[in-house]
Amino acid sequence: MSSLTSPVNTATGSNGNSHPLVSPIRELVKKLPPRQHLEELLTSFFTERNWQYSISERWFRALCQKMWMHLEIRCTPSCRTQDGGCEACKEEINPHWLSLLFSVLALAPASGKAAKNSAGYFMAALTAKRLVEDILLASPVYSTSEGAVHGGVLGCIAAVFQAAYLGDRGRVSEAWKLIGRHVIIRLQQYSFTHDISSTVLCEVPRQWVCTAILGGRNGKPCTK
Repeated sequence: MSSLTSPVNTATGSNGNSHPLVSPIRELVKKLPPRQHLEELLTSFFTERNWQYSISERWFRALCQKMWMHLEIRCTPSCRTQDGGCEACKEEINPHWLSLLFSVLALAPASGKAAKNSAGYFMAALTAKRLVEDILLASPVYSTSEGAVHGGVLGCIAAVFQAAYLGDRGRVSEAWKLIGRHVIIRLQQYSFTHDISSTVLCEVPRQWVCTAILGGRNGKPCTK
C-alpha cells in the first residue's frame, strides 16, 4: 500500500491484469452500491452508529473519494504492451479497505429493501477478509512488508465491525470467534505485539485499533 491512508494497493506482478488475485478484487468492487447510495449509507452510519467507534468521518470519506478516483480510470487498449500495465492496472483497490468499507455498509442503519442488503455487504466484507488471507498465503513476504502492516490496521478495525454486526444479531459466540481469529492472531502475525512503537504505525490508527479491541472485549462503546 502506498500509504497508511490509501485504499489503493500497487498491483502484484509486472502486469496487474495477469495476477490471479486481481479478478476476485474486481468482482468484490462490483458488489459496491451506486455511489449516491453508498454515500447515503455512510451518512447513516456516521450519524447513528459511529459514536461507538469514533472513526474520523473526514478521514473515511477521503479514502472513499480516492477509491472513486481510481475506479474512474479506464484500462487502455495498449495496456498489455506497457511495462507494468496502464494507470488503471498498476494499482488495485486494497482488499483490507474493501473489508472495512463493506463492514461499515453492513452496520449502517437502513430500512426496507436497504436493510436486506446488509447481509450481502457483510458477506462481501468476509470475502474480502478471506482474500487477504489468500494473498498472505500466496506471498508470505507480503506479511512482513510495511504495506501489509498498514493494511492490517484497516483489517483489525474491520474485524471489530464484523463482530459488532454479529453481536447485533445475537450471534455473540461467532463474534468472539471472529475477534479472536482476525484481531489477536493478526496482531501477532504482523508483529504489532513485538514492537507497538514501530514507526510503520501512526498514532491515530493505533488508538483506533486499541480502543476498538478494548471496547469490544469489555462490552463498552469506544467513545474516544
